[in-house]
Amino acid sequence: MEYVFDWHLYLREKSVRKLNRSRAQGERLRFRKKTSLALEMLMELDKRLPGGFQVYVLFDSWYASNRVLKFCRRRGWHVICAVKSNRLLNEMKLSQWNRTLKHQRYEHVSLAATDQRPRSYFVRVKHGRFKKLPFDVCVIISKRHHRDKRPKYFLSTDTSLAPQKILRIYQKHWPIEVDNFYVKQHLGLTSFRVRSFEATEKWFAVVFLAYIFLQYRLNHSPPTEQLRSIADVIRLHRQEHARTLLETACQEAVRLSDYLPVIRRLICSPA
Repeated sequence: MEYVFDWHLYLREKSVRKLNRSRAQGERLRFRKKTSLALEMLMELDKRLPGGFQVYVLFDSWYASNRVLKFCRRRGWHVICAVKSNRLLNEMKLSQWNRTLKHQRYEHVSLAATDQRPRSYFVRVKHGRFKKLPFDVCVIISKRHHRDKRPKYFLSTDTSLAPQKILRIYQKHWPIEVDNFYVKQHLGLTSFRVRSFEATEKWFAVVFLAYIFLQYRLNHSPPTEQLRSIADVIRLHRQEHARTLLETACQEAVRLSDYLPVIRRLICSPA
């Protein structure tokens, strides 16, 4: 079961400068990096988390900064994330480790894809420390096949976990990316036509309110509806809306004993 906890509006530095041209001196916006916004949300989450739970924070390589990693470890949380190939592990880039370990045997990992079909990966594991981090990490170099020239790199601060377990936990990050797609494409997050910062914030609030409604219906749906994703909820909601519209139109046509006024009212656009 998952719910949106918080969201922050990210603006590029160029967009912030453009908006500040029409704002008073005391109302100027301040550019904030994505990692800074992520830290603000994690700080707010930290205030509300109950004790006694082991927390794993998942994110992609955009948020794998030292600041975020240190923040999570200071609170006893573990991080499992993707990392870029230029990060330094034991003073060597991960891309160099990939070449250095080419004679080491692969470990075979099998994971279930989104369509539930098994998918195999070939991984190598390296333990050590990233530059300017005071704790050990486990890095996984993952390939789809032996000749894959573009491996993916994953990090886990929980060095006791096996690669299979690390990658299975990281898989839980993928449904969030899918939901983000539906928020943008089907709920209109990126379709706003407002210009001011305040209006854009309100638009985002409305979109995420609709998203939370979809999550609530998904999490509390009866087994007979067989809803497994946000896409299923959106499809069912549209079907229900279409059925309600059709029933209303039929009832109105029966009441008026004529269907033409109903068609003009519900279907035909005004001249």
